[in-house]
Amino acid sequence: YYRSKYIKELAITQIHYWMKIQNRNGSFDEFFPMEESFVATAFTLYSSCLSIKFLNEDPTFIRDTAFKACQFLSSYGNPGASNQIAAAIAGINQYSDLFSDTSFNPTVKKLVDVLLESQSDEGWTPEYGGFDTGYQSITLGWLSDYNSKKKDKRINDALVKIIEFLSNFIHPDGTVGGEYGSRSTSFLAPHGFAFNIGNTDLASSVMNEIFR
Repeated sequence: YYRSKYIKELAITQIHYWMKIQNRNGSFDEFFPMEESFVATAFTLYSSCLSIKFLNEDPTFIRDTAFKACQFLSSYGNPGASNQIAAAIAGINQYSDLFSDTSFNPTVKKLVDVLLESQSDEGWTPEYGGFDTGYQSITLGWLSDYNSKKKDKRINDALVKIIEFLSNFIHPDGTVGGEYGSRSTSFLAPHGFAFNIGNTDLASSVMNEIFR
């Protein structure tokens, strides 16, 4: 699909549809009408802003939509799932980078503080009250994406702790997770480990195992 004009048109069309289905308060629905989902808003804000950046398009046409999404995320409170908080951090940061808008920096700092303060001594951050390997890897990915430019040592230390924790749950056959997680997931997203190959040898060790 590289340099495909058709794929680019599909991406732009999808973003126009994303703008069309936004709720008045800036949120987006995940499954049900008027659900006003925190996670759907965070994930789609990130992907839409990043897509515009990758496609080298003038982002002006999505600014109002993206700004309203940031406002919704800023006023929501704690959704109880660390991966969603990390997604909001990464999504708002993509908006801020795309439009050189620092107005949401206090929000991002607050969300980062909430996430890091929730991290246990063992290294995991909560997913509805407990740890879950799959969603922890999603948290690792979003937070690593944010910190790839920020280079915050406090965040970097937290990322290493997450990787150290997750490395204990790679099964002998390369699978991971299951019923012992708070959300029973059996996947592991690799991008957070890839971001941190230079930070800890465990990152590449985990990737070698899960891709084996």
